[in-house]
Amino acid sequence: DSYTLFKGASFVLRDPTADEVVNLPKSVRLSFPTAEVVFSAPTGNASSPGQLTLTNSVNNQTLTINIFSQGLVQLN
Repeated sequence: DSYTLFKGASFVLRDPTADEVVNLPKSVRLSFPTAEVVFSAPTGNASSPGQLTLTNSVNNQTLTINIFSQGLVQLN
């Protein structure tokens, strides 16, 4: 799995020259209910609040990250 940090109003409308692709180790799986989260400038509000989960298949450890509509990101 991987994720991309991008600049723009959405992934489709992004500036691909500014992309930062982060590849996760093969043992780590990422799950999120939507395909993208956009944090709006200047408020920081998140377009798709929800719970992101990272799961390590080697040690069965799970990390949960909550993304709130106000742009707050909380690690559990």
